[in-house]
Amino acid sequence: MSQQKGLGLSGVGLSGVRVSSFGQDKNNKPPPSREERTKQAKGYGYSKGVPSRGGARPQKRPGNPPARKEGEMRFERVLEGNLSDIPPSPRSMVRIFLSSTFSDMRAERNALATKAYPELRDFCSQMGLTFQVVDLRWGVTAEATNNHLTTKICLLELENCKKVSLGPSCIALIGNRYGYRPLPHQVSVKEFDLLVGEATALGLQGLDTLRDWYQKDENSLPPAYFLAPVNSKFPHFMDNTPENEEKHQADVEAWNGAESRMVALIHAAALSAAHKKKMTEERALFYLMSVTEHEVRNGILDAEDPDRHGLVFLRDLTGLGDQESLSGDVATARYKDMNQEGEKVGERERERERERERERERERERER
Repeated sequence: MSQQKGLGLSGVGLSGVRVSSFGQDKNNKPPPSREERTKQAKGYGYSKGVPSRGGARPQKRPGNPPARKEGEMRFERVLEGNLSDIPPSPRSMVRIFLSSTFSDMRAERNALATKAYPELRDFCSQMGLTFQVVDLRWGVTAEATNNHLTTKICLLELENCKKVSLGPSCIALIGNRYGYRPLPHQVSVKEFDLLVGEATALGLQGLDTLRDWYQKDENSLPPAYFLAPVNSKFPHFMDNTPENEEKHQADVEAWNGAESRMVALIHAAALSAAHKKKMTEERALFYLMSVTEHEVRNGILDAEDPDRHGLVFLRDLTGLGDQESLSGDVATARYKDMNQEGEKVGERERERERERERERERERERER
């Protein structure tokens, strides 16, 4: 039985010569010394930084150390919890965020769901792709509405579509309505004080309501004012039980009134601050924008390569301003931002129309 000397592999020494049981090869040459074996091992790449047993640790070579591979450095950053430089996963999905106003685009969204989406799904399937559509006009929960998170949820879903979609990521249906303009869920302390100061200088109504609903959170970084949940002041706002239907309707009406007053105050104060150069026009626009404009800006106008990843369909209905079409016709109200007197529809009136639409949807769900 042969005995292996040094660091050998399957009976073969590092020098590539089989060693006999007496430590000599068939030519009676003495085995290599430890120093020779170490030098030979370096040539085979076995002793990088690993000294032989009992040997001294090899000295570092002078000069700059070899550059580390970018992949190794990225992997170490991930292990340390830094997820900012993760390479994108291969895309195999077309995921589209559908942006539109609510009740006036119901027929168009239904037509897309029944006619267009099945064909697009089959087409993508033939290409080995998955087809998905995100339409949050039907999917925002009552809990999100109660906590004023509708805009945030919509924009988060939009960003997700932009990240994972191989093709278009945002489609906008634009009609004759500007869309719902929500109250901001969070306002910095500096801007809240600025808006309150402008509202006070203008003598606007609703300051007490604003201070009552926006609560300062000192633990937030940075400190900010947050809009309180609706049911914290109107406990039956989310109560859809039949026995409390009247209380629910009363709380919905009360919230609509409070919301309308605060929206009008914030809009006027933001415009005044921008006019006096106390706030940039872009920042003031943040307080004036509808959810639909937020989505179109983030998904198309400000997106990378919008011509490739965004689509806009414009629908212009004529004759909505005619008295003949407006007289006694409540149905046309949902398609425009004007009332029968030719004036812009207020936020309260629009919210009432939205709530009536939600009630009709709940009725249809109960019938099913």
